[in-house]
Formats: sequence, C-alpha cells, structure tokens
Amino acid sequence: MKALEATRLLEELSASQWGMVTTAQAAAHGVPRLDLSRLCQSGHLERLAHGVYRNAGAPSEEFESLRATWLAADPSHTAEQRLRDLSGGVVVMGASAASLHGVGDLPADRHEFSAACSSPDPDGAGSPTADASSNPPTSRSPTVSR
Repeated sequence: MKALEATRLLEELSASQWGMVTTAQAAAHGVPRLDLSRLCQSGHLERLAHGVYRNAGAPSEEFESLRATWLAADPSHTAEQRLRDLSGGVVVMGASAASLHGVGDLPADRHEFSAACSSPDPDGAGSPTADASSNPPTSRSPTVSR
C-alpha cells in the first residue's frame, strides 16, 4: 500500500479514537505492520503502546495513556463499536475512572479496568450479568501499570 493512501486511511480510522489506531484495526483495512513501522520512522505515526499508534498530527492529551491501554484491551474493535455495545466490554474503573471524570482528588497512578468473563461452570452459576440497569461486570479486574 502506498504511504499516502495508508496515511489517509489511518487518519480516517483514528479520527473518532482520539487520533489513535490499533495494529489490528489497520490490518483489517489493509494496512500491514510494515507500513505502520515505516510511518513511525517517517514521523507520521507515534507508537504509544504495544499495538497502538497515534497520528502525529493529533494532539497529545492528559488521558492518552489510559485511552491507548483501553484500545489495546480489544484491539480489533473501534472505540465507536465498543461504546455502542457495552455489555461484556472493558470499562475503566476505580481511581482511573474518577480521574477521567474529574471526580475527587485520588491520584490515578495506575490504569484500572474491569472486564466481563464467563464462568468456568457449565451451568453458568456465578457468571456475571450485565444490562443497562446494572453496574458494569466486575468479575475480573486486571490492573495495568503505566
């Protein structure tokens, strides 16, 4: 793929994701890893985290690391797709969520997420349920350090 074509495509993909795009999203649109590497070397992209890049023209911001980590948690889906279907998704929690929403003065010194997981029981006993009226599922709460 030509660099100009790849750059244009990545700009479109990243426009609704704080200027960020994942390797999986790029690959799904025909942009191979080698092109991402070359675009980084030429200064068109900046690598933020494993598998997550920011368009060099997009501004850096306070929650960039948190958002990059959230995108990396489900790299094949866009932020828009994930926000449309919140059931079973990865959500920001704890001090990270409070900081993101400007609540309180807790320092978010690490990223905290919660994700649904299915029960190992064949009958489903103890498996989390999620609907619009309940809290996000919290049966597995991985913490990712910055």
